[in-house]
Amino acid sequence: MESVVFIFSLIDCCALIFLSVYFIITLSDLECDYINARSCCSKLNKWVVPEVIGHAVVTVLMLISLHWFIFLLNLPIATWNIYRFIMVPSGNMGVFDPTEIHNRGQLKSHMKEAMIKLGFHLLCFFMYLYREHAKKLFLILPQTPSQSSHTTRNSKPGTYMFLSVRSSKL
Repeated sequence: MESVVFIFSLIDCCALIFLSVYFIITLSDLECDYINARSCCSKLNKWVVPEVIGHAVVTVLMLISLHWFIFLLNLPIATWNIYRFIMVPSGNMGVFDPTEIHNRGQLKSHMKEAMIKLGFHLLCFFMYLYREHAKKLFLILPQTPSQSSHTTRNSKPGTYMFLSVRSSKL
């Protein structure tokens, strides 16, 4: 079950990384005047809800599977995404509004937020990847008398030894 949780989280994290890169590219296109504000905001707003859902699902999944550290790491970003989505002023097109994106440095703050999310999702990607493959790379097995060929002369009964999957006969 734990493998399924981390494989799903890894796939979801890849999607969120690509989404963050898309946000950065679209915002930088707006900054360089390659696209207008209305088309930029409409492109970005259609991906806000999938981003919120994707991140919230992973956060709840980590809570249900009792991975407390990863849950607490994901909670602030998920809460910020939900807060940002809920607090859109009435009359605005969405989180990204073409009439306000150039006011008060909002473009720079959106760009900074997308960069922070990209860094966070990259960190999470490698955490999920390590967590998934750590069990496959190294197994912690209790030492039994039948494994005496793997023991050293200093090992004691009841101690643990690390076996590499490549070198063990499983």
